[in-house]
Amino acid sequence: MDGTPDARSTDRDAPDLDPHQARPDVEWSDDEAASDARRRYRSHGIEPLAPDARISPLLTPGESVVAHHPSVGLARRLRSKEVESTVPVHGHLYVTSARLVHLCPGALTIALDDIEDAALIGDRVLLVTRGGVGITLDADRPRLLRVQIAAARAARTGPTRRPPGHAAR
Repeated sequence: MDGTPDARSTDRDAPDLDPHQARPDVEWSDDEAASDARRRYRSHGIEPLAPDARISPLLTPGESVVAHHPSVGLARRLRSKEVESTVPVHGHLYVTSARLVHLCPGALTIALDDIEDAALIGDRVLLVTRGGVGITLDADRPRLLRVQIAAARAARTGPTRRPPGHAAR
């Protein structure tokens, strides 16, 4: 050996390459996109998106866009078994720093503070709200959407949201 580093040692010392930058032509699965989003939120926090022309006029001062999903079906489900669920309506869904905004023929908003839980049910996100209404979101990437909603809720409430007896890791 002549004291010069070999290729293996320089590769080991190189910074990790973001797979999106390495291969932008490769589509990530929903699971991979959700895992990447979780990693980014933990290391960098939420990086707001620039609002587009649809959501911009609806934002309140200080409210920012966290995520945008262009074609999401939304259906409301009441606790009562006597009342039929609504037929899913498709439109743009925006996750903001304060609420979810679903733009279809009208606009439906759900305050992040009103969401008690967000769970995956098959390939849909089920939101349970304080008013007893369940909302299902049918999106192309439900796991990623659930992570984005969870990150927006966590950023809004901070570490005090943990249930009693659950310590931070």
